[in-house]
Amino acid sequence: MECDSGLRVPTAGSDTRIRYYDSTGTLQYYYPEYYYVDNTPDQCLPGSYVYYFNLNDPDMMRMIYGGNFQFRLQACCGGQNGARKYKVTYDWLINPSGSCNTLTFPSNHTDPALCSGTNCEWLPLSFVGDDIVIHCPGCVTPGIVIRSYRMERSNYGYKDSDNDGFADNPFLPIDYNSPSYLATKNDYGWLSSSFGDELIDYQVAELSPGDAGTNGYTYPQMQANGAYLNYLQLNRSIRAGLDTMKVQPDTVTLYIDYPFTGGDPDSCIDCGLFNISSTSYHTQRILKFYGAALNQIMVLDTVSNQYFYTFSSFDNGVHQGILHGSDTILQQQ
Repeated sequence: MECDSGLRVPTAGSDTRIRYYDSTGTLQYYYPEYYYVDNTPDQCLPGSYVYYFNLNDPDMMRMIYGGNFQFRLQACCGGQNGARKYKVTYDWLINPSGSCNTLTFPSNHTDPALCSGTNCEWLPLSFVGDDIVIHCPGCVTPGIVIRSYRMERSNYGYKDSDNDGFADNPFLPIDYNSPSYLATKNDYGWLSSSFGDELIDYQVAELSPGDAGTNGYTYPQMQANGAYLNYLQLNRSIRAGLDTMKVQPDTVTLYIDYPFTGGDPDSCIDCGLFNISSTSYHTQRILKFYGAALNQIMVLDTVSNQYFYTFSSFDNGVHQGILHGSDTILQQQ
């Protein structure tokens, strides 16, 4: 994995893995046998992270055909802003003579593995890369800070009987009770999609109260002067999402939670879906928008493939009901 300056893998030894389902349908994670880093991540320099996975594993074919390589990137903010590049490449070490090579792994994680054998050339398979736009802070001001985001599909769309990557004609939804689906369901990938699939994305963000230091200011200072943050806006872009793939939002659900250490795990509704602690937050509101109400908060720009959402504290029942409420805590904020 190659990262431009401004990007890094936070914890090189544990932030990369292969996600797959074993023969019993149980979710498993497979971690590299060794890794090394050719830069100093704390200095925010460009460099590479190299991971070695052992192919001599009974589940390796399942990982190759139905697994996903997961990794975590972080903006290290060493003075860079704007688009920063990253690239993930895949290589195999295969001996064409049929004999096995032997790899010796150093203990310092700063040197590559040593290969002993007659054929130690790595065979390049594929690569994928993109840009990530990072925004490094100056002074801390009140506003939204995004902590995490992911997208996955929530159904499998239409049948593809000949496995050519195109839906059958006529379009027939997959039958989740059919023998063929039950026999192959663990080989499907949740992180890829095709025509007819339903997607769901999850974003976690928090309101920063600001900081009076480093020439900044706080939200209480704003409120003391009559300035309130009454609107929450979200702008997201999906390449080819509207003009080509026709990705149309169906439902938007907004959860409003408040830090609540030591609370009842049941008081944080659906926190597990967002991979956040159920005992650290208390759900105050869940607002759900669909149908005509969705059109009241959403604007789509087909030319730029952008989705704009605006939530207002002046909402007078635009959403389809308050799914959950806790006025006691809400009124204290």
